[in-house]
Amino acid sequence: TLYGHIHTLVSYENGGIPAYISGGGGAEPLRGDGIDRHFLVIELDPATGGGVAPGGLVGVDVHHIE
Repeated sequence: TLYGHIHTLVSYENGGIPAYISGGGGAEPLRGDGIDRHFLVIELDPATGGGVAPGGLVGVDVHHIE
């Protein structure tokens, strides 16, 4: 199960189904949890019925244009 939109990453189980909340690609991230802007990478495997496996996080470099 994939959810958004808190500005960090949380993973847990929801009724026995792996669940991921990710919202780190835009606004200011939550402070104090050590997770900065990111994208959640997932892998879908049709051989296992299309289950979602976390592929990890990809960090985002932020560039400010003035």
